[in-house]
Amino acid sequence: MFMDIFSSFDDHNSVFLGVYVLMWMSSFILIFISVMMYWIGPSRWSLFLNYLQSTISSLVKVATGKYLGWFSVSMVSLFLMLLFLNLCSLISYVFGETSHLAITLSLSLPFWLSLIISGSVHDPQKVVASLLPSGAPSALNPFLILIETVSVGVRPLILALRLGANLTAGHIVMAIIGGFLESAILSCSSSMLICSLFEAFYTIFEFGICFIQAYIFVLLLVLYSDDHPISFH
Repeated sequence: MFMDIFSSFDDHNSVFLGVYVLMWMSSFILIFISVMMYWIGPSRWSLFLNYLQSTISSLVKVATGKYLGWFSVSMVSLFLMLLFLNLCSLISYVFGETSHLAITLSLSLPFWLSLIISGSVHDPQKVVASLLPSGAPSALNPFLILIETVSVGVRPLILALRLGANLTAGHIVMAIIGGFLESAILSCSSSMLICSLFEAFYTIFEFGICFIQAYIFVLLLVLYSDDHPISFH
């Protein structure tokens, strides 16, 4: 039994110790279903994965990331992984990895660093020059460089906070509604039907949030790739 709604995000809670098996089973099921693309006829699951892959690939094709050979495959893999983790966090008593800053920051920071390091190695002068907007007054140059440096430096933190905060807020709301629904069921209250309908519709809404947040995370990384100096060639 949870002491409060925030204990549902504690990975050391004893409730989660017996359900880690469910996470492993879900992973193996996902791998098993993924091999359906090698069957004679395409399955609905393979068509769905192909649609997601083409959607993310189309984002990269209109950005500078298309000149980076690894970028398209990385973004497709990242999107599918985030989508799977987000959907798994909707399962009851399953620890939501993407709700925590440690996980989201470990995903955003390496990709951001790879773009920064790759750009610095490719053309360091253009990376430094991009910190100063063209046509700016010379008196404001130190302040503009400082502001632009800070804005670039906080990008991985913004990515991590955006993903974690949105999913955490959704889980808290679901926990609150579930608490009201439990009380209504135990007391045989007339509000039981209303709480049940609201919980059902909000769960469907959270499914959409899982897709949208994974998409936005990848979209922002694709947009950040436009600052790569290879785009100036």
